[in-house]
Amino acid sequence: MEIADRIKECKDDKELRKLTIQCLKEAKKISKRLNYRTDYIGYDLGVNPKLKFDESTKEFYCPCNLIDRWIGYIPKNIKYCYGYAVFKPRDAFNKDGEINALVNNDGWYYYLDDEKYIYEYFKYLKDHEVKDEFDLFMSIQDYIIDKFGENDYLTYDNMDINSRRDALQRLLMKENPIYSHAPIKEHSIKDFYGSNAGMCTEIGLLAQNILSTLGYIAIWVLDSDHVYNILIKENEDEDEQEEYYILDFSNGISCYDINYNLLEYQPYYRKIEDADPDYIKNFLDGKIKLEVPDYIKIKMVDYQHILPLNTTRIYGKKLFDFGDFVPNIEEGIVLTKTRREK
Repeated sequence: MEIADRIKECKDDKELRKLTIQCLKEAKKISKRLNYRTDYIGYDLGVNPKLKFDESTKEFYCPCNLIDRWIGYIPKNIKYCYGYAVFKPRDAFNKDGEINALVNNDGWYYYLDDEKYIYEYFKYLKDHEVKDEFDLFMSIQDYIIDKFGENDYLTYDNMDINSRRDALQRLLMKENPIYSHAPIKEHSIKDFYGSNAGMCTEIGLLAQNILSTLGYIAIWVLDSDHVYNILIKENEDEDEQEEYYILDFSNGISCYDINYNLLEYQPYYRKIEDADPDYIKNFLDGKIKLEVPDYIKIKMVDYQHILPLNTTRIYGKKLFDFGDFVPNIEEGIVLTKTRREK
C-alpha cells in the first residue's frame, strides 16, 4: 500500500509520471534478478503437436511441462507464445493405433510491447478511493476490465468462452476469404485493448506488471488451461517464513447482497496454507496441484461476510478436459467445430 499512498500524494501529472518511471525502474531491476529468461514466455509447441497418452490413466496430456512462470515485472517487448486450445477428435486413435489428439497451436504469439497502461492505471488509482489492500486489487480488476473493453466482469461464470476464442482467432490470425491457420508475423498486446477478447492470459499479464510496479513480488503462472498470479508476502512475524497467496483476476468469486442478488464479481484471493518455498517450487515444477477452498461473499452494511462453499479450486498441472465440443480434423488442421452427438 506504500506506493498506492504515494500515488495519492502526487500533486500533479508531472509528479505522477515521475513516480511511474521510478516504480517501473525498480520493478524491472527486481525482475531481472529473479528470472533466467528475457525473450519469451508461454509455450511455443510448434504446429499442432500430438498429445501423449497415459496408458495407466487412459488420459491425454500435453507433450511439455504444463506450468510456466515469470517472477516480477514482465519486460516490454517480451514475446508471448499463445498455446491456444486442446482438442480431441471423435476417434482419438487412427486405425494404426496412433494418437490423433492435437494441441491446436499454430505458432500464435504477440508482444507485450506497451508500458503506457502502468501510468494510466496509476492515474486511475489516484482518482479512486482505496481503503485497504483488497480495494487495491479491485481497482486493478476494474481498470483491466475497462482496458480490454469488457461489458462485464471477467469471470468464467458469465463469460462466453467460445465467442471469446472466436474473437481471439480474428486477432491472432490473418484475415482472408478462406479460413486460414497461417500465423500472423507480428502482433501486439495493444490489439487486445477494447477488443472484448482479453482472456485470463492477457488479464494476468497486465495484472502481473501492475502488481510489480506497486511493490509486490508476484508470480505470473500459466498452467494447462488457466493463467493467474501468486503473491509472495513477508510474514508479519519476522521469525516466520514468507506467505503465498493465490490472486485470480479472471476466475473470481461472486458477491451478493443479503437477498442473494448478485452485486459484482471480485478477484479470488486466498492464502495458500502451510506453503513453504519447496512446496511452491514443486507446484511451479508441475509436480503437485494446489487445492484451495472456494467461497462467495455476502455484502453487509459495513463489511463483507465470507461464506465457504462445498467446492475446491484446483490450480496447477491438470489433464485436459475436452468438454462438449470437438473439431473435425483433417490432415492436422482444425476446420470446424461440431457438437458431440449425444
